[in-house]
Amino acid sequence: MGKLTKDEMKKIADELRHAFGRVELQCDAYRVNMEVRPLAARRYAIAVFVDGWMRGEWLRDDCEQRRRFMRCRNVPLYSAAKRARIEKELGKRYAKRLGVDKTFAVFYPYWTSVTPMLRQFCATNDTVSVIEIGYQRKAMNIEQPAEAEVADA
Repeated sequence: MGKLTKDEMKKIADELRHAFGRVELQCDAYRVNMEVRPLAARRYAIAVFVDGWMRGEWLRDDCEQRRRFMRCRNVPLYSAAKRARIEKELGKRYAKRLGVDKTFAVFYPYWTSVTPMLRQFCATNDTVSVIEIGYQRKAMNIEQPAEAEVADA
């Protein structure tokens, strides 16, 4: 195996573009499920489940699952307006010495875009392969109708 091909990435992106789309990947020794879920009113995000779990401790503590699969965002300690006000009152050098421009990392168990998510998975894992794309029927335990049943209907 290896990394994902462009065709596989396109199929994954097409599936996760729709509400409640689902994809299952094998990333090294981890089985990763991605599902489109509601994040807020009229807003959806791609939730990531590693080996069937989404644990809060992965977001809090430094671990393999956090580094490989969670979305990292650097958040400034102060807003831009507050930084500008502090720099104006105290001066740039003193404000920088106080650490006004510092940021901290926040990890999220969801992604808002498919492309950066897949890039992160491919960059942090040696092998990434598709197990299943759009497996809603399997998750709901609904069998595919046989071709003879479809023809009779």
